[in-house]
Amino acid sequence: MLNLTFLKKFQKYFSILLGGIFLSTGVTLFLVPNHIVAGGTPGIAILINYFTQYSLGIIMFFINLPMILISMKFINKGYAFRTIFSICITSFSVDFIHLTLGLEGFVINPILASIFAGILVGFGLGFIIEGNASAGGPSVIAKLISQKTKFKESKIVILLDALIVILAGIVFQNIETTLLSLVTVYVSLKSLDMILSGRSVFKMVHISTKNAPSLSKHISDSLNIEGTIVSALELDMKTNKQIIMVVIESSKIVELKYLIAKYDNESFLVINDASEILGRGH
Repeated sequence: MLNLTFLKKFQKYFSILLGGIFLSTGVTLFLVPNHIVAGGTPGIAILINYFTQYSLGIIMFFINLPMILISMKFINKGYAFRTIFSICITSFSVDFIHLTLGLEGFVINPILASIFAGILVGFGLGFIIEGNASAGGPSVIAKLISQKTKFKESKIVILLDALIVILAGIVFQNIETTLLSLVTVYVSLKSLDMILSGRSVFKMVHISTKNAPSLSKHISDSLNIEGTIVSALELDMKTNKQIIMVVIESSKIVELKYLIAKYDNESFLVINDASEILGRGH
């Protein structure tokens, strides 16, 4: 049991490490040399770096750390510690690539840079989320807001990213910068979704369980989603069970799996793409 627990923790932290390297490579070797801004903390850091002498990694670290420390009382401590690890890896990798290795931009072509930066940043975020952590910045703010309001986390993140991109266009006084930044954000979102789910933004999840009241409460409280519970029988027509049906954003699938494994590891889980959703605000 101890080895299994250690292996799961190692897999999470290795995924975060890999994600941090992908993310920092996209930022350092593609975005910065071409004056393109992504969403989230990297975008804010690039803008601040444009006006100051501080390194990009230091700026990213000090943008993220206060948010995590403030949010630790609102989110799971394990999640918070993994997020701090994510922030440290990303910040260190950015400065290591740029200052220690002295690598310059791989591509001095804004169009190619925006596409490949989006791929690397999206993959990086995907691996970090797979490790049940956050890259920090607006995603932490979005998570807190979504827990306290009816607004969806993904929509808040998109809104904050859009504001950062618009600000970049104002700072660099170049409409092309804004358009290329939007390309980067779009490609990164598609790459992120590819890592997390393959295609669909939403998933239809069926959870067959004998402990529906407790499990449904944990899912509702932690993920702030609604669903349906259906009473059913096993094929032998003797054993009662219940099926929890929920529609959930792909970015929350990892956390849902974690909750199910923690509170009912004997449950049976089926995940399908939800290609079209109507009603309840959709």
